[in-house]
Amino acid sequence: STQDATQSSVQSSAQSSASLGLRGPAHLEWVPQQLLQCYGAEANADADSRAEIETLLQTKLLPAHASASGAMRARALTVMHASLELRHRKALLALLRAKRQAQSQLAQWVELRREREGGRRGDEGGRRRDESKGALDRLVGAMCARSGDVDSCKAVWEHISSSKDKKLLRALTVLSCASTSVTEALAAKDELRASLSQRMDKALLPAVDAIANKSAMLLLCADDAHALLGACVSRLPHAQNGEECAEIEVLIDWCSVWPSLLCGAAQTLAEAVAAAQGESACAVCVQLLRLTHVAAPSLAAAPPAVRKTLVAALCVRCCGKDERIAKLAAQCLTTCLLVPAARARTFETLVLKLRGVAGLDETGKSGRGEGRADVKSGRAQCCALT
Repeated sequence: STQDATQSSVQSSAQSSASLGLRGPAHLEWVPQQLLQCYGAEANADADSRAEIETLLQTKLLPAHASASGAMRARALTVMHASLELRHRKALLALLRAKRQAQSQLAQWVELRREREGGRRGDEGGRRRDESKGALDRLVGAMCARSGDVDSCKAVWEHISSSKDKKLLRALTVLSCASTSVTEALAAKDELRASLSQRMDKALLPAVDAIANKSAMLLLCADDAHALLGACVSRLPHAQNGEECAEIEVLIDWCSVWPSLLCGAAQTLAEAVAAAQGESACAVCVQLLRLTHVAAPSLAAAPPAVRKTLVAALCVRCCGKDERIAKLAAQCLTTCLLVPAARARTFETLVLKLRGVAGLDETGKSGRGEGRADVKSGRAQCCALT
């Protein structure tokens, strides 16, 4: 059966990944591919196999220890990601979306729990507490439904819900935050396990680990994402013509699900976009603009001075001769990166600057049909913002 084959493949992968120090990288490229292929096969069938695959990816293939440096984890993740085919990347995105959903539900549970503890007294407060209890129960049911051992998971959540230990809520808060670092996430997992081990059956501890592993983003934390972006910036002066950056491809996949991973990295991204000049860095520039687009929700929270630098770099790209880069830069400017008050003014300024080179009339239109340039006749391309 599919489940038996998956379990066999997972066990075989586990044995191979356990001996990473004894085999070369060339012999291990099939391991992440096989794991993600198994994950895709069991996407709607076996929660136990999916949980085991996630654990293998996080703890065996990647260095998931507090002592591991961000550069080491980032490099290991980049090598793993580069070995994946399209079908494996689709399975990886499915895994990331499932983890994002689990983390979001945990964050909702923490927020409702805090509201319930700090609610008002009296009839109105009692009514709100009843409503929040119902919402908490529904969230627990949804989280347990995705667990391999539903009964054990429910038992753990009963202990958590009935406990007044502040350490439990603090650990769950850390695990539910997308900007948590590897060190913080691992410390929160240990704290959660230590707190619950004192008041519950030891047989339920694997379920505690499963809850923490499902919610925590240990594959790529915020500090790892910043390390990947920094590695790309450091190699920009040595970029080869047409060569893409493997680190940015990793970030694009992750930020399409977790935009907040690049929270606080707006300045570094602006410097990277501005530094990606010339034909040799054209491919990297396209990647950086794609990354800016998917990470826009977190970049919008950057300080105005930092965001202004990034917007200025994007405006320069809109005025360039490369049509693809200009359109990607324009797409970035249409996101929440620009506040509404500045969006119209920025677009007006750019259209004025581009009018001379894009063949625009006084209304900002191309003057050829529906705003499209006649590429075959050699005319300039239409402004990407019109």
